[in-house]
Amino acid sequence: MKIILASDSHGDSGVLSRIARLNYADMYLFAGDSEAPDREILPFLGVKGNCDAGFDYPSHLKMDTPMGILYMSHYPPDKELLKHLYLEGVRIYVHGHTHIRRNEELLGIRIICPGSVARPRDMKGPSYALLEINDGGAKVSFKDI
Repeated sequence: MKIILASDSHGDSGVLSRIARLNYADMYLFAGDSEAPDREILPFLGVKGNCDAGFDYPSHLKMDTPMGILYMSHYPPDKELLKHLYLEGVRIYVHGHTHIRRNEELLGIRIICPGSVARPRDMKGPSYALLEINDGGAKVSFKDI
C-alpha cells in the first residue's frame, strides 16, 4: 500500500495538485492547515488544523492498513495518547503542525510528520512523504518539493 502524506500548505492548494499528479498512490492524506475547503485539496483526505477555522474537516482519521491502524491528527501525540492508541491497534500515527520532518518509532507506534509543503521549519525545504506499508512494516521516504 502506497500513501502520500502532506501537511501545512497554508492556502497553497496548487502544490497538493502537483504532488498528486506526480505520484501514483493508493491514498493521499493531509495532516491539516490547508486553509482551504476540502474540494480544493482533492484527492487528499484531510484533518482540521489550528489554522482551519471555518472549514469542515474531522479532528482525526483512522483507517486499517496491512500493518495495523493508521491514525492521523494535526497535532503531535503525547506519550499518554500513544499508550492508549497502541492498545486500540494503532501502529502508525501521522501528524502535521510542527512543519518539521519526523520518522521515528515510539512506544510501538511509527510516528510520521511529512514536514510542510509550504513553510518548512527544519531548514530542509518544503516536503511531503511517501509511506509504503506491507505486512512486514512501513518504509518512509521524504520527498523535496
